[in-house]
Amino acid sequence: MEVDWEKVIPDPSKSLAEGVIKAWTGKSTTWERKKLKEHCERVGLPWDRPYDKLSKAQQSWLLDGETGGKLKSWKQWFGLRAWFLWLESKAYKVHVRVFLARSRKYVPCEACGGSRLKPEALHFYLAGKNIAQFYAMPVSEALRFLGELPNKDAAVDLLRDECKTRLQTLADVGLEYLGLDRPLRSLSGGESQRVTLSSALCAGLNGAMFVLDEPTVGLHPYNVHQLLNTVKGLGSGENLALVVEHDPLFVMSADRVVELGPGAGEQGGQVFLTVRQSFCLKQTPLPHKVCEAIQPKPLVGANPRAGSR
Repeated sequence: MEVDWEKVIPDPSKSLAEGVIKAWTGKSTTWERKKLKEHCERVGLPWDRPYDKLSKAQQSWLLDGETGGKLKSWKQWFGLRAWFLWLESKAYKVHVRVFLARSRKYVPCEACGGSRLKPEALHFYLAGKNIAQFYAMPVSEALRFLGELPNKDAAVDLLRDECKTRLQTLADVGLEYLGLDRPLRSLSGGESQRVTLSSALCAGLNGAMFVLDEPTVGLHPYNVHQLLNTVKGLGSGENLALVVEHDPLFVMSADRVVELGPGAGEQGGQVFLTVRQSFCLKQTPLPHKVCEAIQPKPLVGANPRAGSR
């Protein structure tokens, strides 16, 4: 990561007096603005001239200061670059980390080209691909690549089959389009949950309860049935899959449906519907429509304030 100067100075047509440095427009940077004006007057840099009308030397002076981009003394003009370096030393504070995140951008590493691997790791190839090129593939393409590899020996085949199993699990939960090198922070909530779900499937746990909160969020309706089969596999054997979901296919396919209401939060806490799969399969309406003919029953241990407002 590095400082994104287009975020720091988003509108070069503004002058220093008009607040061209967006990072220094708040109350917490009053001292910095004061120092900048003092040094501008000292060197004769126009305070009211638009930034894009300043010379290259003047713009460089603003960014790099008089210390070459390094903070040596507050008495000299330190420059924006050195100021950001100093601010990084305060990154243990939450508000500083948030501030820095708004002024940064991600750029590929010049040494590894963004692969995040040592050069030695890129010297090995399998069917014309090194590990960085393999990681750049989406799940579906990586599955095809592994499927086309010829049989070698028992050890290699075991490793290949294990990779195929894990990739197939990602595809089964509707993530066949994701690149293997996709950063976790760029995933949506539903995607992150399905990645966790695929890890649980590969773990082979037994006697566990899995709680899923709307796993179909962000998923195309075409892939819901595929995800449903995966969740059923997760709840097979001695495992239990508890799903909070509103998707009709998920609700009607559940072994048991429990609907709480009538409202959310303190307005809930009552069981409106509790039926088994044999009842669900006979119903075409959704359970929340069916429950209108069912007398609601209070949930044991429900919030005593439920329905009090």
